[in-house]
Amino acid sequence: MISLDLLEKPNFAGGKFTFRMPQPFDDVLRTCERVLALSGVYQRGGRLVWINQSPTQSDGDWEFCGPRIEPIHPLALIGRLTEACRFVQTTKKGGEIERLPTASVTNCLFNQKRFKHLQNLSGLQCQPLLRPNGDVLSRPGYDVESGRFVILNDSFGDVMDSSNAVTLLTELLHQFPLDGNYAAVIAYFLTIACRGTIQGQVPCFVFDGNRPGVGKGLLARIGVIIGEGVAPPAYPGFPSNEELRKLLTSVAMQGASHLLFDNVSGLFGGPVLEAALTSGTITDRLLSKNDQVTLPFRSTVVCTSNGYQPTSDMVRRSITIELDSDNPTPHLRDDFEIDDLEAHVRDERPLFLMAAISIVSQHLKAGCPSHGLKPIGSFSDWDRIIRAAVVNAGLGDPCASLISQSQQVSSDEPSDVVDLLRDWCKFDEPLTVSDGLKLAKANPHHFSGISKLTDSGATAHSIGTMFRQSLGRVVEGMSITVIRHTGRPNQYSVEGGK
Repeated sequence: MISLDLLEKPNFAGGKFTFRMPQPFDDVLRTCERVLALSGVYQRGGRLVWINQSPTQSDGDWEFCGPRIEPIHPLALIGRLTEACRFVQTTKKGGEIERLPTASVTNCLFNQKRFKHLQNLSGLQCQPLLRPNGDVLSRPGYDVESGRFVILNDSFGDVMDSSNAVTLLTELLHQFPLDGNYAAVIAYFLTIACRGTIQGQVPCFVFDGNRPGVGKGLLARIGVIIGEGVAPPAYPGFPSNEELRKLLTSVAMQGASHLLFDNVSGLFGGPVLEAALTSGTITDRLLSKNDQVTLPFRSTVVCTSNGYQPTSDMVRRSITIELDSDNPTPHLRDDFEIDDLEAHVRDERPLFLMAAISIVSQHLKAGCPSHGLKPIGSFSDWDRIIRAAVVNAGLGDPCASLISQSQQVSSDEPSDVVDLLRDWCKFDEPLTVSDGLKLAKANPHHFSGISKLTDSGATAHSIGTMFRQSLGRVVEGMSITVIRHTGRPNQYSVEGGK
């Protein structure tokens, strides 16, 4: 509760408080903090911030949609203070003169790192708040317990049965080439919908298609629409480390729930993104000031690609969702169960959002029963809540791709990669992974290394990942050359092993 001991209450509804000066400097600062709190100002990362609920704002290549957190410029402090309070001084004749707070007061407020009388704003969310005990609160405004500001533009129903919720969400996925592997996509939906409930960090979600037009971008978008109610802005490609640090700082300050990298080709990852994903903070200069600011980074990072190349450390931070279509022109399909899936999800968003929340709510109310699998250490809270909820709903393990690819990267035994490259040297021309696997399947004895991989469950996607992770390296005298194509799969050749 904000103490108003030095403030006189307004005489009429909608009026301003009154603060009589002069007062000791510390009392002026303390009162100004309380006035700022009355005018909707919070603290975040040692900065004064407010909530901007206008539709969009551009920041270079990134466009923020919907509500966002913004720092307050020092010149705007006076306006914030005088919006809610009259600062007056009594004259010798008993009259009143309105005075503005001095520059020393506003400078001191702007340069403070901690504020005793301002609420800490940990984030925004545009969905009902899910408590750690499973209770669902549909009350807009600032939530003291979580430090989050809840903005609700829709009416939401009650929690539904978990099995009905699973059916509702999986029905959205039937028209995507996922081969029935829905666990990772449902985990993505639940993560976006219930991010405020997960105290720790969450993995990156990568939608990787074997060709353009398979629906990877649409699938990424509908998850954000379910969680946030708006289609996500997308950052084209993947930026350099310097640009990435600035982007992550902007995203963290804005309190954006997600960050989508669209159509990434080539390398994906690096120390800046990898550290943000596991540490949960980003440190950089803000507003061209010389001092640094450290902000909480709680955005869900999403990537779409047609054959990306993750760094070795990014592999264990990412859940890859493979979309593999045999249709050479999937963008020309006309056999959809739902013609305009994005519009359908937007229209029925409250229903799908409550389905996602219901699955997690019932899992929390049951005491978060274990999934019985080896936990993912870097994302322990997400593992306990989201992964376990998906596994216990009977959908399988959403981390299957993360575990499989991590084992390939971290294995001390490189024989699988060596055998793959040696077999690939036997081809006389560059081939796509799918074509190479078809030729190897026709002659398994001649291509024993590839046959061993496919017999152990390797797919065209996972073998493609092995190629991409080995690019630029010499493995027992062998090197990989990639021929990149637009609109169709890349081709690989291996030299030096014959």
